[in-house]
Amino acid sequence: MSRFLVAVLPLLLFGWMNPSVVQAQQRFTKGDSTAFIKRCHIELEDYISGLNAAGLYCGSQGEFVQKQQTLIAQSFLDKETFVYSDLVGEGFPVQQYIQQFRLYRGEATVDPGKARYLLSRNKAGKPVVIAYVSQTTEYEKPGTSRTRKTTPLAIHYTFDLVAGSTGFEPENYKIVKIENARAIPPKAESFPADVDIIALREKERSLSWTAYRLARSIAEKLPNKQVPLVVRKFSYDNSQLTNAFSDQLADELRHRLKSDGINVIADDRPQGQGIRGSYQQRGNQVEITTELFDLSTDKSITTLAPNRDLPVTWVLQKGLKLKPEDNDAAITTQQTITAEAPTVSPAASTPLQIALKASGRVRKSLEFWEGDTMTVGLRVNKPCFVRLVYVQTDGAVAFLDEMEIKADQINKDILLPRQFECVPPFGQETLLAAASTTRFCPLQTQENQFGSAIIAGTLKDALKNTRCVDRGMRNLPELTETRLVLTTRGAKTLAQK
Repeated sequence: MSRFLVAVLPLLLFGWMNPSVVQAQQRFTKGDSTAFIKRCHIELEDYISGLNAAGLYCGSQGEFVQKQQTLIAQSFLDKETFVYSDLVGEGFPVQQYIQQFRLYRGEATVDPGKARYLLSRNKAGKPVVIAYVSQTTEYEKPGTSRTRKTTPLAIHYTFDLVAGSTGFEPENYKIVKIENARAIPPKAESFPADVDIIALREKERSLSWTAYRLARSIAEKLPNKQVPLVVRKFSYDNSQLTNAFSDQLADELRHRLKSDGINVIADDRPQGQGIRGSYQQRGNQVEITTELFDLSTDKSITTLAPNRDLPVTWVLQKGLKLKPEDNDAAITTQQTITAEAPTVSPAASTPLQIALKASGRVRKSLEFWEGDTMTVGLRVNKPCFVRLVYVQTDGAVAFLDEMEIKADQINKDILLPRQFECVPPFGQETLLAAASTTRFCPLQTQENQFGSAIIAGTLKDALKNTRCVDRGMRNLPELTETRLVLTTRGAKTLAQK
């Protein structure tokens, strides 16, 4: 640590004015300095939350890329920002450090209230605050057991100032360097003891505050806080569509729940408890509805009172959207799919039934990212013919497969030998499996640019052809179907933005 950084602290704290700085003449009061530190406390919490999200809660490479780029854009000056890696003991550009965090399944904890803070300016005259923290990281290198390490770090923030009626308001905090802190300067300040963190969060009215409030409500409803808890992504108005806002809401909620001592896990299990929900705009607020459910039965345990702590303005300021762009089209598509879906014949003594899984999962809010591969599994209760199609987000219907299920295959899981890759266009899509006791009628298809066999005609026409309806022949005597609604997403890198 340079002598200059140590020396300027008391001057900044007690009203010194430096005429050589680039910015306009500014005199910081003790109250200004406290405001800078308080804001740094919040930014530090958000950084750790985003880092853990990239390390623990990514189901695929595409999702990781999205979380990595979001974290860099929101917390760092750029992707080349130098970061000391507590995982390997040397420095890397932040983009590589976050990759290490995912590779080692890292999980970091920092207590911002116990940090020490030092105020300064950089060479361009911008104010700087350095947070000295002890970061405890649990990680698991390939082939080794999980390790726990505590490392002293110095996190350097720059920020902008906006003059207000009661002092200067700090904005746009960005990390410009994270280094190993060999010693904490004696002039570094503790976090003000008289600051009410809860009141500070409430005043900010951010997603972090909203997640804090949600986590408290969830903890009160959990029948057993020691049972592992899965947090699934919320969707807009129960559309099952996920987007960038869904990602951040889930990540912040996981962070808050873990901070409250709840055993939050990354992956689904056959048994346990889960959290899911939806959100929508109500006036100027975001209304978030949360449901606690049983993982083994998928049945609701309880529903929480709607939360309306988050202003819509916060969402807009972050460049996020509540309503996915293709939400209305997705609703229309689902209505079209279900409008003429076959019903079980009441005369059948043993109705034909079919169950469907995508990559071993059968539930709401299935999500796949660009480049992911999907395996399809099914189960039927009597010999039949099965036709699989895929309704894309643009309304085109792709033919996937057709097979005959023999008597020795009934009531057994059947895995299709072919895997399917997630490619554009992205949005809400539907995997549909139709089963019939007699052979299906032939289909007319045409290959698209991705090699998919697209069924001819509009969405309605393609569905009729899939179900062998209005084809100038008798309808299939016994036909049933099931479907899974998926969200497919593409990840953009910083270079693409």
